[in-house]
Amino acid sequence: MNDSARTGSWYGRGAELLRIGFWAFLLILLYQAWAGPARVADQRTRVIGNMEEVRHSRVIAMIHRQERISLLGIPLGSYIDI
Repeated sequence: MNDSARTGSWYGRGAELLRIGFWAFLLILLYQAWAGPARVADQRTRVIGNMEEVRHSRVIAMIHRQERISLLGIPLGSYIDI
């Protein structure tokens, strides 16, 4: 069976949907891995800014946390970050 005949069949459509779903899932995982740390830093900055507005003073924060390194959701290691 050639490719042109398969694309019109249910087999071809299902395979195409599966392929698109796989790539969409992979892109979402990569986006989360890339944008996740920046999002956390932005949230911290907003919270500290709100505290400064409420208190009318400068807030100095030392954040000590364990960062995790992962590849596609599989944990590979961790380190302490200040």
